[in-house]
Amino acid sequence: LKHRMLHPPLPRIASAHHMTTEEREDDLPSRVIRATEEFLTVMRVTGTVVCRDLRREESSCLWVEILTSESRFLIGERGTTLRALEHVLRLLLRDVVGDSVRVVADVNAYRARHTDLVRRQALQAARRATTTRRAVVLEPMNAADRRVIHVTLAAEVDVTTESIGEDLERRVVIRPKDPLL
Repeated sequence: LKHRMLHPPLPRIASAHHMTTEEREDDLPSRVIRATEEFLTVMRVTGTVVCRDLRREESSCLWVEILTSESRFLIGERGTTLRALEHVLRLLLRDVVGDSVRVVADVNAYRARHTDLVRRQALQAARRATTTRRAVVLEPMNAADRRVIHVTLAAEVDVTTESIGEDLERRVVIRPKDPLL
């Protein structure tokens, strides 16, 4: 019997256990790039991979940017495919980066643009809450977007934020600190 492989195997990512800590740290972005390129090859997606080491920045992560003409395929509707892609990349890169390093994937700066949009929406909703002195309830959103809103408005002295609801109905409420009684 001949077996026909329907899907190519996932790439084997070389483990870093035989390297010193310094070698692992210095070489990490290039190893992440190689592993991501191998993964894209298996997916039959062409593009360029860039890895920015932001571990010493506020975001404390490795930012993996995929530049490709096939971005719609990798991003999906409202970024759902991108979130799934990021999850698979994290699993593939676990032996390379370890559990302590957060990996964030982006395709053609979609995530960066989307995060800026969510920040602007948060600030606009906060202005509306302080102007009307009434709570503003936002649409349901994923955990990453809710986190962006909470972090964006944490420094605002006139409002507080709270997540309410469950599962797909989880959303953020922005409340003025001086509400109408």
